[in-house]
Amino acid sequence: MKSLTVSQASTYIKQLITQDELLGDIWITGEISNLRISTAGHAYFTLKDPHSQIKCVMFARSTGLNILENGRSVTSHGRMSFYETSGSLDLLVNIIISEGSGPLAMEFEKLKYNLDNEGLFEQSRKRHLPRFPRTIGLITRSLPIHDNVHRMSKSVVYIKTNIDSGMERKKTDFKKGDIAYFPT
Repeated sequence: MKSLTVSQASTYIKQLITQDELLGDIWITGEISNLRISTAGHAYFTLKDPHSQIKCVMFARSTGLNILENGRSVTSHGRMSFYETSGSLDLLVNIIISEGSGPLAMEFEKLKYNLDNEGLFEQSRKRHLPRFPRTIGLITRSLPIHDNVHRMSKSVVYIKTNIDSGMERKKTDFKKGDIAYFPT
């Protein structure tokens, strides 16, 4: 069995994608999300449907740049590109056509409407935040919690996470600045 380096594998993947006729001239329909426009006028966004998503890049000279909006359903034309340095697959969009509001945006607006009708957004239901909160929740997806914990450790007495490190102690066992990991 032959082993490839990461660079060799990346180069091979790029060649496959570049040589594929379908991926070199493709139309994709989806809903725009995570839209970001750079200072140079290039657009970076994600096209998604309920099951998948594709990262997209649209350069400033492309057709339809003015219709980009989060939640909008569009049909886009371009070519797939593999960026070897980061190992990312992107759709390089050169034309984009609006299809109206996407189903995910419409579902979100429906939920907002229903919650508003229940009165959940009324001013009377809103609570004032305390000037000095007793408890702060920090939700993170990975272990680099220590960056945030370090900043908080000077004033936080008790920190609870959902990371299972096998440590089991009672809340009373902690003193100011301690970090505790509890399984959920």
